[in-house]
Amino acid sequence: MKKILLYSLFILTLALTPSIASANEYAGVGGRPANPREDNPRSESIFIYELAPGETFSDGVQVFNNTDSARTVRIGAVDGALSSSGSFACAQEKEPKIGVGSWITLSQNSVEVPARSDRTVDFTITVPQSASVGEQGGCITMQDTAAEGNEEQGGIVLTFRSAIRVAVTIPGDIVKEISFGPITFKQSENDVSLYIATPSVLNNGNVSLDTDITTNIVSFLGIPVAQVEGTYPVLPASTASWNFEFDAPFWGGFYRADVTASYNSNVEDSLGQESSDQRQTVSSSSAYIFIPPAPLAAAAQIAVLALIIAGITLLVRNLRHKRVVAKKWHTYTVKEGDSVQKIAKARHISWKKLATANKLKAPYHLEPGHKIKIPPAKD
Repeated sequence: MKKILLYSLFILTLALTPSIASANEYAGVGGRPANPREDNPRSESIFIYELAPGETFSDGVQVFNNTDSARTVRIGAVDGALSSSGSFACAQEKEPKIGVGSWITLSQNSVEVPARSDRTVDFTITVPQSASVGEQGGCITMQDTAAEGNEEQGGIVLTFRSAIRVAVTIPGDIVKEISFGPITFKQSENDVSLYIATPSVLNNGNVSLDTDITTNIVSFLGIPVAQVEGTYPVLPASTASWNFEFDAPFWGGFYRADVTASYNSNVEDSLGQESSDQRQTVSSSSAYIFIPPAPLAAAAQIAVLALIIAGITLLVRNLRHKRVVAKKWHTYTVKEGDSVQKIAKARHISWKKLATANKLKAPYHLEPGHKIKIPPAKD
């Protein structure tokens, strides 16, 4: 039976926010840079180098084992790759190494790590003379061999691999520039109570940028409804996109999604450094959508609309009646024995309508000689 290899990639350095993974936060076998740089907090979870063509640098990877038994861990180096969403990923070990994966030479390809302990594996990275200016990416991988060969039902072999990103910047004409591509705003296909804003960001430069993304949902009246913020790496010469979920507003209506991206534009700062205040902010075009109200909200809105229509109808009828009274009714002088009911009956109208037209109040008594408006006599 053909075996299908399922790789669970725990890329310790690719969290969407620049948080740092520690050995205690990882329950199995993994690794981290053995010699993080004091001037760059990101180097605690990413190998970050600025190396010229032809330059060689020595470093180490600290392999830890948080299990209760000794493990043999296989160490490797591979090129970097792009995931379907545009985020950083690691190539498979069987793929040809034509980039950073081929620049790395490990002192050993496997290491025995006792239970609840760690070991450091040294390596060197040599940049070829032909390396292009800008950031080049790769990975150092760690694979627990204890899981290999454990075939499950269906011919599936589970192999667990963790990896650490390697970012090498070749000095020269460094470009840092972000722009927005299209943004979509639509209802979730899996949950009708959720709406998803999906912006796409283009890195037009040659180094990756830790980008602060802020997504705002605003009502038609300009009232903020929801906001999501986060920091996401955008790789050089690539497009990244993310799905931001929002609960459907109770009252529904027309809404728009606005997105801004902020990044460190100082070309002197390497990945993870924020020594300057030179931040650039760009904004996306807005995406619009109509969101139906919740059933209870729709019922309330229909009731309010019905009241408004009824009120407008009554107002229009009153205004129309006042115009008729002013133009077509004539003045009548009340005589002895007249009453509102008697006059109304003679003119074939409701006594209440006659009283209302003349602004008469209870008990609607008419004094002889008093002048009122009455409709013309019908033939």
